[in-house]
Amino acid sequence: MGTRLQGRVTAITGGALGIGRATAFAFAAEGALVALGDVEHDGAEAVASEIKAQGGRAIAVRVDVGDAGQVQTFVDEVVAAFGRLDVMFANAGIAHSAPFLEHPEAQWHRVLRVNLTGVFLCCQIAARQMVKQGGGRIITTASINGFRGVENLVGYNAAKAGVIELTRTMAVELAQHSITVNAIAPLRSTRGSRGAFPRQRAAGASSAFPGPLRRARGRGAGRPLSRLRRRELHHRPHPGRGRRLSGGWALVRRAGPPAEGVATDETPA
Repeated sequence: MGTRLQGRVTAITGGALGIGRATAFAFAAEGALVALGDVEHDGAEAVASEIKAQGGRAIAVRVDVGDAGQVQTFVDEVVAAFGRLDVMFANAGIAHSAPFLEHPEAQWHRVLRVNLTGVFLCCQIAARQMVKQGGGRIITTASINGFRGVENLVGYNAAKAGVIELTRTMAVELAQHSITVNAIAPLRSTRGSRGAFPRQRAAGASSAFPGPLRRARGRGAGRPLSRLRRRELHHRPHPGRGRRLSGGWALVRRAGPPAEGVATDETPA
């Protein structure tokens, strides 16, 4: 057990699977107090139980991130259990794969409700609590897809691009309250999203999802975020910065430079 996050109260949405689950274990291993929010309460409770069995402190709360009332209840329960909220990791997300011309309107609204509105609500409600405390840290999960187009994922791509701009705006507005806001932009790497993404081919490669991606699955998916979090809890990062966790995508499919003003790193997952 480490001590770099000793006593820090961290809330993680989408904590039952994938990146959220891996991050919960990584944070707990560094001494953080972990609150897992997920619509799949049984899965979140299983993660919390495992953390407690390993000597950590954790709670699980059922939350639909697209419902403001449920998000407020989640934050209230975190504060009631641990006394404060230091870090919000707004990570919960879903995807629906369909060609643009056939994409159902209902699925468009469903994906944006979770992936964009849900992030807005989690961050806004957490930030209000952090203002009372004198500061905090907010992390959002964007995606490589927020920087470039990928077919059959119009709702997901649009939502993740929105998360990037939301993160920038929050960073500007919340800096005066000593709240730092950053995004990570991973590539498809979790059980929760794996089935929704199209299999694409790239010139000179057997698959658009190369070998390095395999390292991002399971508990290891949280390691890049854990490293980012350790550094930035002790040293102020650039507000609004997005960290790309490409998992090798950049080696397979080169894209043009990001839009002006987007500060990113290509960090293998």
